[in-house]
Amino acid sequence: MDHNSTDTPQPSYDKANSKSPSRRRNGQQAACEPCRRAKLRCDHAPPVCSRCRKRRTPTQCVILAAPMTKSKRTAEAASKLPSHTLVQVSSPASCVEIRRIGSHHESKLSSESSGFLGPTSFSATVQHDSLAEEPKVVSDSNPEKPVQLRLGVQVLMQLPGEEACQSLLEWYLDNVVVVGAHKLSRRLTLKALWLSYGHLLRGQRNKVDLEIVVKELLRNESIPLKQIDDPMEWIASFSGANTRWEVIGLLFSAFAYALLSWPEKHLPLTFGEKGGDRNALVAEMKSCIDACIELCRDSLNSLVCNLLYWNVLLETVLSGDSSLSAWRLHKDLVGTTIALGLHCYQGASEVTLHSEQTKTLSACIFWSDKELSLFTGRPPSLSRRYYSCPLPLDLNDETLVCGGAELEREIGSLDQNGWNTQGRIFEATIVRMMLVFAFIQDEIMEMFLGNQEQWSLQRLDELKSRTRDSYSKFPKQLQVSKTDLIACKDDQLMWRLMMARFDYLRINFLLERLSSERGGASKRKLLEAAREMLDLTVFLWLERDRSANRKHDYDYIIMSYGIPCIGILCTEFLKQVKNPNEVEVKLPCSEIVQNLSMIIGFLDWVRPAAGNYKLCCRMSRVIRRVLDHILEPAPEHGIRDTGILLEMPDGIWPVDGLDDLDWLNSIDWTWGPFDNLDR
Repeated sequence: MDHNSTDTPQPSYDKANSKSPSRRRNGQQAACEPCRRAKLRCDHAPPVCSRCRKRRTPTQCVILAAPMTKSKRTAEAASKLPSHTLVQVSSPASCVEIRRIGSHHESKLSSESSGFLGPTSFSATVQHDSLAEEPKVVSDSNPEKPVQLRLGVQVLMQLPGEEACQSLLEWYLDNVVVVGAHKLSRRLTLKALWLSYGHLLRGQRNKVDLEIVVKELLRNESIPLKQIDDPMEWIASFSGANTRWEVIGLLFSAFAYALLSWPEKHLPLTFGEKGGDRNALVAEMKSCIDACIELCRDSLNSLVCNLLYWNVLLETVLSGDSSLSAWRLHKDLVGTTIALGLHCYQGASEVTLHSEQTKTLSACIFWSDKELSLFTGRPPSLSRRYYSCPLPLDLNDETLVCGGAELEREIGSLDQNGWNTQGRIFEATIVRMMLVFAFIQDEIMEMFLGNQEQWSLQRLDELKSRTRDSYSKFPKQLQVSKTDLIACKDDQLMWRLMMARFDYLRINFLLERLSSERGGASKRKLLEAAREMLDLTVFLWLERDRSANRKHDYDYIIMSYGIPCIGILCTEFLKQVKNPNEVEVKLPCSEIVQNLSMIIGFLDWVRPAAGNYKLCCRMSRVIRRVLDHILEPAPEHGIRDTGILLEMPDGIWPVDGLDDLDWLNSIDWTWGPFDNLDR
């Protein structure tokens, strides 16, 4: 299926031949909205004018009834808004003009767009001009619902003060290693928010003033977000007087992530009495994000997808990666992604800030789908077989903002695979690597979880070869070892390179598991990959001071990367202790015991507030039991009861004739005999 050849469904009406076209006062036929706003002549070509077809915005090519008409209610609301409709926001790149786009009481089509509809959809065969019909135009009579007003006021009541907002956002952007958060747009949207609505948000907030802001944001929500090539115009379309609820939600997500690593001493200074409970503050921010999602539930754009993406990540931090709540939110994210068509990029062919950010978002969502699937062992929700969004180019965001000759020059300097040749690591560099790994992981999951037809030794060998080939094409600065990580002076760069190494080792580990468990191959390469993964996990623990701002991710890393390799090593080590002359590969006792001891300390360090805390407690007890059995061999009648794992059934830890996959499956991580996992 060629997804790239299918645009979103076009408005099915013939503007040129309609029986009762909309006319202006001068008798001329009215222009479509994009042409009217740009003050350009519309050619009214059926079913989409030439300009909208060229810009690939067919759903915006609509004619509104009396678009310049303003109601009395608008004038009354505007009396409390700033007298200016133009807000100047200084930025490193340029000065962005944030104008109110269109009229808040513009009429709109009676049927909102259903989003991306592919070539098998109900409308795929009725796109011919002769089958087009004029859309029904209805006057705007969509008053805000009381429940929306109440919810919006509650959200704005929880918005931190201006100084606190600025401090939290800067901490988030400067200290929290994030992928997919465009720094310039976050800074400009926050600054423009306070410039446009600060007089209603500063000081003691009251319901009357906040309802004015809520109504403005709800009206902005009814206006489709345009695809704009100019970077500053694109940011302006959802900033200042054009602020939307998804923007507010993205700001709250930044605040929540900042609070996860916010210095303890700053909490009471910033939040007063509330500052004594970090977890309560983060939960409060999370509830505001959920409310913002509810307020923009009828919108379908890249900002909504971005908000859903960060909401899923935050849910995994708070509730755990195996939680049902995270899984449900992830399904909502994937459904919205597909409805928007992000899985098969529909944007402009030109390289712009908006197009590259859209590709970045799509890649991050595809990657997160594979991460959650690997963690839970469930089939992915977004298959590579239906994913055709291209990789973002390895360009700096500042270059994309500047555009022009500088952008053309940087594009020309990329290598044939789209990587930068300067030896630098941009956000796009990491995203490209993540997407390449995600494609490999998707195929690995297919062989693990698919039917028998998906598995063959030949396919496995081909995937191994493609993995090595893909890795060899990565820039040299991404092909790192533990020695390179130790030598790296930049802590944030060290974190990103370490995660890149983790992903590559995990892919090799999974491939060698398939070779050993299904292909009957030697376990030597599997154990080598497992030992390196364990060693890198211990490295993270020993160097934890260098990544203190990411400590909320430690429980995920040790469960996702550390525990699978520990399971293999523990099983083989137990076999080696019992029958040292019968094992194929002998493991170094001192190294394994030392690293397992370190891992116990790592697991015990995880705090109760961590989403995967209970899983960490459980695995800590399992590893203790293994070390007890190794260091103090059990009597002949079986494994001695050390008292560390009370209520351990005799069959939960068989050793004789046990292969690796059986060992991993023999422990029920979330249920089983451990009713009280906190003790």
